[in-house]
Amino acid sequence: MIKDSPQFKLWNLKPCGSHEPPLHPGCSGRSLERRCPARAPGFAGSPSQKADPLGFTLIELVVTIVIMGIIALVTVQYLASAAGVYTMLLAQRQADSELMDAVDRMRRESRTARSTLTATTNQWTFVNIRGLTNTVTNTFLLSGSDVMLNNNTLARGVERCQFYYYDNTNGLTTNRAAIDHVELSFKVTNNLAASEMIVNFYLREGFLK
Repeated sequence: MIKDSPQFKLWNLKPCGSHEPPLHPGCSGRSLERRCPARAPGFAGSPSQKADPLGFTLIELVVTIVIMGIIALVTVQYLASAAGVYTMLLAQRQADSELMDAVDRMRRESRTARSTLTATTNQWTFVNIRGLTNTVTNTFLLSGSDVMLNNNTLARGVERCQFYYYDNTNGLTTNRAAIDHVELSFKVTNNLAASEMIVNFYLREGFLK
């Protein structure tokens, strides 16, 4: 019968699943590797295939750039804020130093002040005792934005330097002979900071409050 002929046997199908192609006539079937296309390597429908990306997707790149931009913006703002705070602190220190240096010098000069020669809001001239018999005349004067001691500059950038004169009852007086102590309202400024204080100078040797 025809089913038993060799030609029919060579064309007999030996399916692998439902996708196994028939062997070509003349092939033994052993030397030819037969695989189901559904199971072949690289086939899109193969369940054993794993993704092997070779780079970043566009969305990943955009998200990365946005995150890096946010981090950079926050860092720059933080550094700018820190620099601003440091600049303010430096300016405040300079104003405080300018004020305290001038006040310290005025305290030393007025410790031995005995009598007042000129008593105005912006100028105080007094006689200072040096030793037992020597006397020196000193003048504190606001000239423009500078405070002067005689011809020497004590402070620059002065916004306020006002003298107020009191008698021994703590009342304001215009009588130079009755002056017991002098109050100074002092303020120094620069472009970013200001420093101010009120200090009293007493016209008695060795006494300062």
